[in-house]
Amino acid sequence: MTTTLNRKTLLQTLKHSAIGVTRQEVLEQSDSFCFVEGELITFSDHIMTRCDSPIPDLTAAVPVQRLLKLLDKFPDEDVTVSFKNGRLTFSAGKRARSSWLSVQNEITLPYAAVPQPTEWKKVRTGLPNLLLQAARITSSSQALPLATVVHVTSKRVEACDNARAFRAELRTGLSECFIPGASVLKLEGMELKEVSLDENWVHFKTPTHQISLCCQ
Repeated sequence: MTTTLNRKTLLQTLKHSAIGVTRQEVLEQSDSFCFVEGELITFSDHIMTRCDSPIPDLTAAVPVQRLLKLLDKFPDEDVTVSFKNGRLTFSAGKRARSSWLSVQNEITLPYAAVPQPTEWKKVRTGLPNLLLQAARITSSSQALPLATVVHVTSKRVEACDNARAFRAELRTGLSECFIPGASVLKLEGMELKEVSLDENWVHFKTPTHQISLCCQ
């Protein structure tokens, strides 16, 4: 398998997907980009991302930090990617300089635990901004569980860390849920277009990605 890709476009896709990974392996392959069945998937137990794979013929789990560092070193606009015998090789430039990574051929990431939404709604105007404002005052202390989440109802977005409080009225289009503030903050800078809510997950669509956040 060999293909040529625009390096900046590839990096942008990977960095958006990287919000769903962990620096250390919490779940099997939670520290990896998983290329599987034409999709690029990341999953950290609390956040999952999925999008069309930039390398659709590749099936492999690739260490996130090593891949991002490798691509950052190439100054060229385009890189050629090849995969053979468990090695993912990147080459570019007139001198065809190259670097390679060892990858896992078998995908063991338990991403199937996150249900695929069946119904989507347009994200209400103003909702992403209110979610982020609320998330910025949530606590990181697990000793105060309710202080770590953004509370969303059909008419309100609110949060309180026992020292500060935020509340805004808005017809959110969602039923009641509690979303970890740390997860909401990962959405900053993303264009949220559609949303879907089920029992344990709130799902957002951007122009390129589906992002699922664990909620209660």
